[in-house]
This record gives sequence, structure tokens and C-alpha cells, in this order.
Amino acid sequence: MGVSTAEARVVTDRWLRPLGWATLVSNAVLVVTGGAVRLTGSGLGCPTWPRCTDQSFTPHGALDVHTAIEFGNRTLTFVLVAIAIATFVVMWRTGRRDLRTMALVVALGIPAQAVIGGITVLTDLNPWVVSLHLLCSLAIIGVAVRMLLSVDAPLPPAHRGPCQPAKKEQPTCWPPAQPPVNPHGRTGRPAHQRDHVERSRGP
Repeated sequence: MGVSTAEARVVTDRWLRPLGWATLVSNAVLVVTGGAVRLTGSGLGCPTWPRCTDQSFTPHGALDVHTAIEFGNRTLTFVLVAIAIATFVVMWRTGRRDLRTMALVVALGIPAQAVIGGITVLTDLNPWVVSLHLLCSLAIIGVAVRMLLSVDAPLPPAHRGPCQPAKKEQPTCWPPAQPPVNPHGRTGRPAHQRDHVERSRGP
């Protein structure tokens, strides 16, 4: 027997939030492991890319700590790819354009991030490339957060200017800037000086 449209929609809705969380958490873990690579000086634990050594994609011989940390960080990318593909499939089945777009950005961002990581190794940990590698990870996490928040309904766009009350308690824009208030009044003089001037003028 085939699966009805309603049953397929129930299955899709059931996996939206778990996969959204999986996308966010896995990318956050990648940043943590990347930080471990940086702090332990393991960036060249695998001295080349995409192979770990000139002869193999995996480390051979004596496996030291630096090689294990770097290779583990690279291996985590495959987990992220699997989660990103599953997330994209589920988000696509919702029919919502916003979720499809964000899932596609995450799915394309992960291989782009891996390529930047490879360039980092090939350039002997150039600090500019290292920074770009981190920024790419943070951008993916930002998209993952917005995607997770948009699971139930699309987020309202943010506006600047006079606030319009939203359906809920919080406004959807920034309040307009208020002009500074002069604590001394219009004349700019303190209150006791204004009183003295007024008394000198008489009735």
C-alpha cells in the first residue's frame, strides 16, 4: 500500500525540528573541534589535502595526537554532509521556499567550508585563510539558527523606522532614535542660574 499525502506530511513535520537541531549542533561541534585543532597546533597533523598523507587519505604508521585530532576533524565533515542532505530533503518536502533556501545554503556551505579548510593546510595555515574558514563556519551556524527558528512559521522581516505593533508583544523593528534631552532647559543654564536671571529682570 502506498503512503498517503497526509501521512507523508506527518513524517516530514516529525523530522523538521530534530534535523534542524542536528544541523545546528553538528556545525557547532565542528567549530569546537576546529578550535581544538588550532589550540593544540594540530593544523598540519595531516600535512596535505585532500589526502592525509601523500600516499593515503587516512593516516598510517604511528598515529600521534596531532594527526588524530586533525583527521578526526576532517572525518566529522562526512557526518555534516549526511545531516545536510537529510535536512535538505525534508525541508524541500515542506514546499516552503524559505526553508528550502536555507537548507540549500547549509548543504552548499559545508563542502565550501571543507575546500577552504584544505586551502588552509596547503597554505601552511595562513592566518587570513584560517579566519575565512572560521567565518564560513559561523555563517553556516547563523543560517542553521534561523532555519530552526523558522520551522513552525516564517520569521517576520525586520524593519527600521517607526515601530508597528506586531501580533505578539514584541515589535518587529527598532524604535526611532530620540533626540537628546537638555537637562538645563531651553537656555542651557542650570536651574539656579535661570532663577537668578528671572529675578534680576523683575516683575
